[in-house]
Amino acid sequence: MIVPVIRDVDKKSILDLAKELEQVAAKARDRKISAEELKGGTFTISNQGAIGGAHFTPIVNTPEVAILGLGAVR
Repeated sequence: MIVPVIRDVDKKSILDLAKELEQVAAKARDRKISAEELKGGTFTISNQGAIGGAHFTPIVNTPEVAILGLGAVR
């Protein structure tokens, strides 16, 4: 599992976050993401619902404090 980190989210607008997420996701898919962009996360949001998943067990990546796992709405 590759978990890119978006930093300083409290200082960015929703539009800025969406643009940065799009960029970092493309880098991760293309395997061009740096190790530095994968370090320092504190909280993860995982959305398996986007691919049809309804139930799964999210795993907290140390040293993160929590993960929010979302499934498909039915």
